[in-house]
Amino acid sequence: MLAAAAQGLRVKAVGAGHSFTDIALAPDVLLELDDLQGLVGVEEVRRRVTLLAGTRLHRVPALLAPYGLAMENLGDIDRQSISGAISTGTHGTGARFRGLAAQVVGVTLITADGANSMVRRHLYPDHQIRKYVAIQQWFAEKHP
Repeated sequence: MLAAAAQGLRVKAVGAGHSFTDIALAPDVLLELDDLQGLVGVEEVRRRVTLLAGTRLHRVPALLAPYGLAMENLGDIDRQSISGAISTGTHGTGARFRGLAAQVVGVTLITADGANSMVRRHLYPDHQIRKYVAIQQWFAEKHP
């Protein structure tokens, strides 16, 4: 990130690249998250987990099962990464289920200067988390 920023290059992170659009194309540097997969931590009492950004949705049930946990809802296509699914507003199946981003209580972002930026649901109203996802979608559409 720092090297790309120093050279004035734009970095675009991509999850699994599972999209029917060109949203996963990068004009300068493509940052693949394939090596960032797995379970980082479990808060059993709060029933929360931390997953690495590149973790594929199809792996999540097996990672959560030993702790008696599961996703509220997943779609029938499960090859996306958790970060890609969250940042593009991916939904599960069923009209009465929330989208995947609604199941998230926080994200850690790495900014262009290499700094960490944390967005936590308890610090922001629910509509701001959804707004963040919507802004990400808009930005990706307007700035491929």
